[in-house]
Amino acid sequence: MRDVEKLRAAREAMSELFLLTPAMWQEWIEDELPPYTGLQQRCQPVFPRQAYRQYEQAIFLSIDETDTQAKEKQVQRIRGLFRRQLSVPLADMSSSLTQYKTWEEKQGSVRDPIVLSAYQKAMEMYNARAHFEEHEKSGTPARVQVLYERDITDIPTSPDLWVDYTRHLDKTLKVGSVVSNVYLRATKNFSWVGELWVRYLLSMECSHTHTSEKELAEIFEKSL
Repeated sequence: MRDVEKLRAAREAMSELFLLTPAMWQEWIEDELPPYTGLQQRCQPVFPRQAYRQYEQAIFLSIDETDTQAKEKQVQRIRGLFRRQLSVPLADMSSSLTQYKTWEEKQGSVRDPIVLSAYQKAMEMYNARAHFEEHEKSGTPARVQVLYERDITDIPTSPDLWVDYTRHLDKTLKVGSVVSNVYLRATKNFSWVGELWVRYLLSMECSHTHTSEKELAEIFEKSL
């Protein structure tokens, strides 16, 4: 309803309790920008691919069935978005491929070989990178930390990834402030995951920063 003040208050309250994903920050920024400014125009290229595709699919459904020319034009646009999305080597590509196949079936179309070829090339690139990163993880703890940070940015909604990340830090990194910061972010994002709270408390109790009983009690109260 364009009530920016209420929307801002709701988002600020949300950000106090949970980490916001990149997409949520993007939406917040766009809503705070004045209408019809060049800034909003520049925001469009970084609009998440999947969200943009869903937007174009919604437009397709709104087009009158008798307007076959407009329908076909929109189909080509959506197919092009799938091709671009599937040509980028990212995690969970198989899920995007399944969405594409389902979409083509609904259109009664044959799967575009160009889209499938782009997917195969991207998968080869992703597998090569994954193999490289597996070798990188035998390197320095700081280097592995950079990889984890990138992964949680790409996939911020995976509690298993945060658990793996914190386990790695507990085993390899002895900088208490760094470890505590990651646990703070993890528990803020997944307050319902008990294992993270338990590991957070144990980590702080065993840390070299000499966490006080008061600080431990505060973490415990938050966990409850």
